[in-house]
Amino acid sequence: MTGYKRARVIAMFLMAIILFAGCITQRPVEIRELSPQRRTTTDLTGKIVLLPPSAPDRSNLTRLGYFTINNDAEFNGIAVLYSSAQSEQAVTYMELYDQAGRLVLIQWVEESGVTETAIDLGVLNDKDSEPVGILGIVVVGTPA
Repeated sequence: MTGYKRARVIAMFLMAIILFAGCITQRPVEIRELSPQRRTTTDLTGKIVLLPPSAPDRSNLTRLGYFTINNDAEFNGIAVLYSSAQSEQAVTYMELYDQAGRLVLIQWVEESGVTETAIDLGVLNDKDSEPVGILGIVVVGTPA
């Protein structure tokens, strides 16, 4: 699967989640500049992945469960859902892994109710569609 197709499938999956959560805003999409203060986590393969500093610490969250995504033509992977005891929303954090167990996307709801999404920078590149282990925030909406 090309990087463009993978990014398109991930984007479609994100839109479904955003629509479900009722968090639609209308503004251009951009990738925020990478911060020098990065956090890390490990993916299902045990490799270290760099996260944005604003991403929640999943060790403070309750794992609700997971489901597999099986779309033979486009994307196969695993979505893991988490919840925070401090939030009224059922799902406050999600991780999306590719079929190989590499973390390609995280999405979370800030305390203010704003949904944040970070995508592996490698899946956005058509020439190298493999995840690189660095997640950058995708900005959606209009500046305040």
